[in-house]
Amino acid sequence: MKKLVSLLVFSSLLLCACKDADTTEEYIPTISLLTPHENDAFNLDEVDKLSFTWTAEGITAFKILLSLTGDLASPQITVAGNYTKELTAEELDVQLTALGVSKGEEAKVYWSVHPAGALVKAETQVRSVRITRKSEPVPPPPPPPVIALSTPADNAQFNANTVAYPFEFVWAPDPEVSEYVLKVSPDGDFNTAGHFVDLYDGTGYTFSLDETELDDLLASASVAHDAQITLHWTVTPKDGNPDVVTQTRTFTIVRKAAPDMLALISPAADGRLCINELSASVLYEFSWTTIAAETQGYNIKFSADNFSTAITRDAGNNGSFSLTRAAAEELFSDLGVSNPAQIKWTVEPKSASVPAVEQRPLTFYKWGLSVGSGVSQATLDTYTNLIDGDPNSLVIVSGNGFPADYYIEIDLLYTRSVNRITVPVNAPGRWAISLLNESKEEVSTTGGLQSWGEPENNEKTLVTGDVSGRYIRIAVWETYQSPGDGAGFNEVIVTFND
Repeated sequence: MKKLVSLLVFSSLLLCACKDADTTEEYIPTISLLTPHENDAFNLDEVDKLSFTWTAEGITAFKILLSLTGDLASPQITVAGNYTKELTAEELDVQLTALGVSKGEEAKVYWSVHPAGALVKAETQVRSVRITRKSEPVPPPPPPPVIALSTPADNAQFNANTVAYPFEFVWAPDPEVSEYVLKVSPDGDFNTAGHFVDLYDGTGYTFSLDETELDDLLASASVAHDAQITLHWTVTPKDGNPDVVTQTRTFTIVRKAAPDMLALISPAADGRLCINELSASVLYEFSWTTIAAETQGYNIKFSADNFSTAITRDAGNNGSFSLTRAAAEELFSDLGVSNPAQIKWTVEPKSASVPAVEQRPLTFYKWGLSVGSGVSQATLDTYTNLIDGDPNSLVIVSGNGFPADYYIEIDLLYTRSVNRITVPVNAPGRWAISLLNESKEEVSTTGGLQSWGEPENNEKTLVTGDVSGRYIRIAVWETYQSPGDGAGFNEVIVTFND
């Protein structure tokens, strides 16, 4: 009997223990919703984002469900990695669109948070909020009517002696404008009488001036023959509609020479003539207006002393004269000037009598050249053609020396904008190229102790980019070649941006 009682007691205890164990294993955590609160209202046109927050124990990955029904049917789902998730107004608007909510419509939206994993169980809650979708965007107002100017280009430069006629004004029509007025003003005042001229009044959108009409316009602005003026021009609606956008441009024009007047055209008064930039294929051009009475041609004259003395060249019976590299060298020598030289030039007809012709200043110069002690006098003349503009003019800078004394240095005399310096690679060797400013400080350096290796016959770009400097220093050494071998540097080509 005692054994039976003991067995019953033991069984009862074991059953209780099993029930406690079953209760622990079936514990299901609760996901408690925090925000937004029940029946909160949001307008997606007025808020940037909506923050969903909740609490839970033992769960680390969640998903937010949004639905239009309390049973969360056909929900929009967003995954979250912690206990908060911000949805932007744009993201919510997309989800409400998927749920069938129209733009600008308010909808009661049910939301809940569930474990992200399908095998994880949790007690969940459901809340509802009122969300108004973004409204239809207001279309931008139509652009105002515009009279857009086309020709002449803004800040264009013209010379009435050489411009192609007819001289045209062109603008883009606008359907909101039926009639246009073209105005030209010397001072940009289009509102005060006497400050502008109405050139055109009508329905078209082009207007042309022939040679006489353009000269009359410039004369009305008190522009002397062969003088220049900057004119402002605009096109306005004839009805004065203030809603129409108008534009203003300027152009500068030189009035043509008088019928019996010879006028210089180019180079301009601030021109520069650099001998080193000329060659058999790259010439320097002078031009002027011709006169009908002249039949025997013209002389072009150069002077370094305000024409107390002058060097004369026959320019033929036309309105231009070209200088080659050799002719420029000869002229520089004949003028007996130092480097750089401020000279003057003018043109005179051989037979016709004309009013006094302008004597125009011109900067005439050669690049300065210095070399290291390792460069022999025998090759110095070759270096003077270092940058000639003519790819057929070759320069040899090849030999065996040290960078400290085997170099050439070009003084451009003016700070120039250099785009690149290139050389062909025809043999092993080392090189260094530096672009220096007027204080002899490096503004761009490349090369250095670099070996080309075996002959490649490929072009090497040594200086790249848009950098400004006055001096170019070139050093080449250890090429173990001689000029007669035709190897090493055959030429150095500098490309300027200005």
